[in-house]
Amino acid sequence: MSDTDNHRPNVLVSYGEAAYLARWVSTQRWNGWLCPSFTREVADQLAADLARDEAENPDPTRIVPTWSEEHQTYLLQSSEYAAEGYEPEPADRWTDDEGTTLYAIGAGFWTWYEAEAQAS
Repeated sequence: MSDTDNHRPNVLVSYGEAAYLARWVSTQRWNGWLCPSFTREVADQLAADLARDEAENPDPTRIVPTWSEEHQTYLLQSSEYAAEGYEPEPADRWTDDEGTTLYAIGAGFWTWYEAEAQAS
């Protein structure tokens, strides 16, 4: 059985106002919420959006993903936890059957849900 047997491909997901295309979403849920994995390109956009949101409207509990060359994944941490000396949590990283590296940002602790595509 491959890693993608328990995943749905190309699902538009959100946990707020913005929506992001998850390359894969696990068929298993966390507390009823989706567990998405993103390509690097989408993960970079998600990280940039959250960093912008944090700069415009600081929230000590907002988790902002930052890329770590050392770990080759995103590190997840709020400013509140950083100030308290907690180490950042690395996002899970995996490779799908097509050889694409994916990052499970917020999977298992953010309230991701399936978003509806907006008509242009």
